[in-house]
Amino acid sequence: MKYLFITIFIFFSSFYETFAQNLQVETLMDLNASGGVTIGPDGNVYVSDFGPALGTASVNTKVYKIEYGSWEVTEFASGFSGASGSRFDSQGNFYQSNPSGARVSKRSPDGTLNLDWVTEGMSGGPIGIVHDEEDNLYICNCGANTIRKVSPDGTSTLFANSSLFNCPNGITRDPNGNLYVCNFSDGRIIKITPDGIASSLTALPVNNFVNIGNGHITYSNGFLFVATIGTGQIFKLSLSGE
Repeated sequence: MKYLFITIFIFFSSFYETFAQNLQVETLMDLNASGGVTIGPDGNVYVSDFGPALGTASVNTKVYKIEYGSWEVTEFASGFSGASGSRFDSQGNFYQSNPSGARVSKRSPDGTLNLDWVTEGMSGGPIGIVHDEEDNLYICNCGANTIRKVSPDGTSTLFANSSLFNCPNGITRDPNGNLYVCNFSDGRIIKITPDGIASSLTALPVNNFVNIGNGHITYSNGFLFVATIGTGQIFKLSLSGE
């Protein structure tokens, strides 16, 4: 695979109640980039550029803002060392993982960018990010096989460490405070309690030819949705793993 093009898609109905064969997917654009996708408080789409290929992260990459409706693409921020998972908190702060830079960057609502906002505990390569009601961040640290917790003031602590992790990649959170992580290097989906206890929820098919598994995971309306890498599929999971 030379290039990974990010396809932005929108489901126009209550997709979680619809059978997969009835889902309608519309391709809006192709970007020569691979990375995280998140929705901002303004309703616009923000795409992080890991680099043109799903290998070593590029340096001096960007985050693109895509205007909802017109789909006009503009630069939102730049200077990242491979831009992977991203997140807006409740205050409108934007957080960006830098896997090659071993850091998490922060862009304030006024546009101030701190590229080295958090580096403590990120040597394994931060990827997915999610936040709780207090705007604490939970960050997948791929190479170290850990989940870090970062407080709003930037204090980084270990939240979860488990042999079940195999390059934790995507991360999401349910209303009860449970985290769900998908591994990049196998098909396992892992549940993490608010106390940091990890257990295996299920495993999805992987692409054995290139030994990669899952990309992104999100919680919505009582279900988990997981995008697998290589197989080109999206799985819908119940919280019991079905």
